[in-house]
Amino acid sequence: MSENAETGPGAVADGSAGDAARQRLFPVGDLERRNRRRASGWQAVLTATGVAVFALGGLFGLVVAEVYVSAWAMTGLAACYALLLVFGLLAPAGTEAGCQTGFAALLLAFVSWLAGASAADQLPLALHGRTADARVVSVEHTVVDRSQRWQATLLRSDGTPVPGPRLLDSSERLHPGDTVHVVYDPGGTVAPRRPADIHPARDAAWSIAIAAGLLAVIAWAGLRGHRRRSKP
Repeated sequence: MSENAETGPGAVADGSAGDAARQRLFPVGDLERRNRRRASGWQAVLTATGVAVFALGGLFGLVVAEVYVSAWAMTGLAACYALLLVFGLLAPAGTEAGCQTGFAALLLAFVSWLAGASAADQLPLALHGRTADARVVSVEHTVVDRSQRWQATLLRSDGTPVPGPRLLDSSERLHPGDTVHVVYDPGGTVAPRRPADIHPARDAAWSIAIAAGLLAVIAWAGLRGHRRRSKP
């Protein structure tokens, strides 16, 4: 047996005294609460990060899809995005706070998408659009969601149609026989526009700014969830 080994009542007493001292400094209940708070904090951060990545990635996907996907497909994609975003916020924040943050997140996502889709629609015209003095052949008046629109069919100076969908106008300014200066996409992916109506950078900036508000809502939902789970 080693000469340095301590045995007997004295050693037991010293060990008990050390355990008691540690318990006084770090009570078991406080340690458990601290560990639970730390785990809840990491869970809130990871959940909010996942929801934020989905929210921004899905929003970007919807913006790009607006240019290339049909209206029916866009409706289905937007509905799936909305449902997943709300369920993603219910998980960290709970039912009551999740419904509130879900409504705010959907509203911000919709407004951000409007600005982003407008920027995406203008981008091909800004990058490789061509100008033309087109002649108005016909104008069709439609009403969509109580909004009046006029769609003009255009011909170039050589008699060929301007590529892409018809020129969309929100006022009755054009009539058959008029000449209008437009920028059009040679590939016909997007509709032609007047030069003054092409400002993708401005619309993209608005979309990004509103998306920042969406991230703030998601962060608040994660914080609410962390506080809820941290309660004893």
